[in-house]
Amino acid sequence: MENLVEERKKLFQILRDLNLEVNHIKKQINENEEEIKKSCEHDLVIDRTYQAEHTEWICKKCGFNI
Repeated sequence: MENLVEERKKLFQILRDLNLEVNHIKKQINENEEEIKKSCEHDLVIDRTYQAEHTEWICKKCGFNI
């Protein structure tokens, strides 16, 4: 019983650490995307995969919707 309780505590700690790591990685990805959007000399084309009321544009170089 005690072993299971200790294992549970360790697993929760691992899960907490991994969640912190995921949040850090997400932040890095967002910062990277913002830098790409700022520095890309966008070459826009109509995004034919997006079906909406308004025309959507996508950059051929960076792939972001603008």
